[in-house]
Amino acid sequence: MTCHHASNCPLYVQFAAEPALKAWRQHYCDNQFTTCARYKLSETGKPVPLTLLPNGQTLNRVRSTEEITVTAICNAITKGRVKMVNSILAGKPECLNARGPNGITPLIFAAAAGNLEIVQALLEKGADVHARNDAGHTAADAAAHKGHHECARVLREEMSQVAATAMGGTAPVDGDDEVGEEELRTGLLAMLAKLNPFRKSA
Repeated sequence: MTCHHASNCPLYVQFAAEPALKAWRQHYCDNQFTTCARYKLSETGKPVPLTLLPNGQTLNRVRSTEEITVTAICNAITKGRVKMVNSILAGKPECLNARGPNGITPLIFAAAAGNLEIVQALLEKGADVHARNDAGHTAADAAAHKGHHECARVLREEMSQVAATAMGGTAPVDGDDEVGEEELRTGLLAMLAKLNPFRKSA
């Protein structure tokens, strides 16, 4: 049985990207919700502080504006609300590539959720497709790990496009993969040659 407060509990808004949220939900919201400190306090009719956690502890750390915004974006992604994501970023565009818990960016979170529409919307806004979380995983890695293969494909194509553009070329078109990879390889070798600290100057 699920807690009847689960659909509007502020914890989901505050901690959408927090790894702890899943554990809280499984233990309290979906099972032993009567032991949740927030539930017990709400049943008395008293206001429940945003800082009160399900286990009765109080959150003392002050969250930055950036963290709150990233969490709000992740909460919107969880609910599949594209318009809300766009609205939040319209007001806080600097949070497009902001990092939340464990180094998760909005793009990585959307990829892990398998929401292709939001992934594409974030890419159109200029989200960094090469950004990595604290574990060293990109959005494409996160999508593939969760089995969201279409998301992973779109993200890998974007990575190739960005890499090719950085080299001054264009991304390979269908049927031209081998040529595109060769051009990219040549460009990389040329760049490395220029950066070689042991190269003799002319």
